[in-house]
Amino acid sequence: MFNISERLEIVVITYNREKYLKNTLKVLFADNSPVKMCHITVLDNNSSDGTSRLCETYQGKYSNFNYIRHYHNVGWGNIALAYWVAKTEYVWVLADDDEYNWVNWPQVEAAIKEKISVICCCNYLFNKNKKWQDDSLAFIQLTLLSAGIYRVKDFPDTVFRSMFENIYSNFPHMVFPVYAKNHKLTVRVVNEVLKISIHLEETDCSYTRGSNREDLFPKIQSMSWTSGFACVCAGLNDRAFARHTFELAVCQDWVYGSKKNFIRSVSKQYQDSRSWGNFADILGIVSPWERSLLLCLFCGRKIKSLLRGR
Repeated sequence: MFNISERLEIVVITYNREKYLKNTLKVLFADNSPVKMCHITVLDNNSSDGTSRLCETYQGKYSNFNYIRHYHNVGWGNIALAYWVAKTEYVWVLADDDEYNWVNWPQVEAAIKEKISVICCCNYLFNKNKKWQDDSLAFIQLTLLSAGIYRVKDFPDTVFRSMFENIYSNFPHMVFPVYAKNHKLTVRVVNEVLKISIHLEETDCSYTRGSNREDLFPKIQSMSWTSGFACVCAGLNDRAFARHTFELAVCQDWVYGSKKNFIRSVSKQYQDSRSWGNFADILGIVSPWERSLLLCLFCGRKIKSLLRGR
């Protein structure tokens, strides 16, 4: 008999967002929650609010709840650690502010029964963009941490090592979709289970939150969504797929809105010599003509800047 609690483990990452975490735990342990009997762990990035008190309350009520508080704020290293502590066949790492629609949960269970390697539990991009209905959309959707449920036994130790090395890119978890694409593992997109709810208006959701940004290494200081996603796409063996995915994610609606805006913005953004490594990552993923245009604009702006300095 199928028992989801024996197959799936949930890890929630958090830092100083007690209000959102409280609601998330309430939903996960509610009577109508299909995952309430799963092992659920909260990884706390050394919060200074009431997170500890909240989690200690849950520890006293639920034997399947575990709370781990780090001694230090490790930034988005918390994501890598979340996959590292999981012990079951499947792991679902969640942010602390997600919302859920359990109506479609049977589709997730069906995918787990079939031992699908990557389960994407939201389909908002497919609903938004009718022109493109391909693997690139699923790949882009998985940039959202909580969108992916992974059968971790299908991924070798090198993937977990790469995850730690990829923390600086903003997307350590994307090593799973990259490996799945490169090695033709099974991927399934199910109807919406995860609702998109990112509370940017109230708190900084970046992985540098709680850190003195000036103390971070230059490559991390200058890291952006664009250069981070370029690093992710650089790991794809299929270069045509990588370029198409990057173009769809960055140059279309979601970031810059058009190639023109992308070229102009990126050539301006990386003028500081300390950020040239990130600029190089972007050059490595765009098409040859976009690379040439970016370099021309970048060099032109740099020359103007030097002349003004004189």
